[in-house]
Amino acid sequence: MKKYLLIAAIAAFSSSSVMADDSFSSSDDSGGGTIYGGVTLGKTDAKCVGTADCKGSNWKLLAGYDVTSNIAVEGAYHNMLKKDNEKVTGISASGLYKVPVSDDLQAFGKAGFMAWDDSATTSKTNGTDILV
Repeated sequence: MKKYLLIAAIAAFSSSSVMADDSFSSSDDSGGGTIYGGVTLGKTDAKCVGTADCKGSNWKLLAGYDVTSNIAVEGAYHNMLKKDNEKVTGISASGLYKVPVSDDLQAFGKAGFMAWDDSATTSKTNGTDILV
C-alpha cells in the first residue's frame, strides 16, 4: 500500500503543467464559465515488487471548469507507471480555490479524491485516496 501512495505522491509533485483556455473563454466579468485542459509530464522512480526498481515516465491528462473566478472543478486521468508487467493508473476529481497573484499569474490549492489501480500480472490491487 505504501508503495502505491509513494508512486502517487511522486507523480503529483514531479509534474509540470501546460494549460490552454483561450478557445473556450467566457466573456462575462465573473471569471466563471471557462473550460480548460492540460497535460503533465514527469518521471517515476520507486521500488516495485521485491527489490525491483520501477523507473519510467508518467503523465496526466486533465480537464477543468472555472465555476467562478476563484473556484474550479477538475477531473484527470493519471498514468503513473508502465513498466514490464506492471501498470499503475488512476482517475481523480478535485476542487480548486484560486487567488490572483498578478494579472497573468494565479496561486491555487487543490483537494479531491483519486481512485487508482495497479494491474500487475502476479497480483491486482486498487484503492481510493485523498488527493491534496
